[in-house]
Amino acid sequence: MPFDVVLTVYQSAHSLGGERLARYGRHGPLGCAMALVQESGPLVLLRGWVPAFLRLLPVTLFSFGLYEQLRQLFGIGYMD
Repeated sequence: MPFDVVLTVYQSAHSLGGERLARYGRHGPLGCAMALVQESGPLVLLRGWVPAFLRLLPVTLFSFGLYEQLRQLFGIGYMD
């Protein structure tokens, strides 16, 4: 999620203006990332990772299980 966090903050800085624009929007996305890390530490770049993981986990588990069962049904066998 680092790119999503940086681009969201960078783009919102341009629409919100003021102090936020001066802090995050003047030196491009790389400058925005450096400002975020200086203010909040490197873990700020992982913001939003847990909800994204929890959203994708059930779909992934279901699709892999379904894929293996379809392979078995068609006589291909399980993947090793």
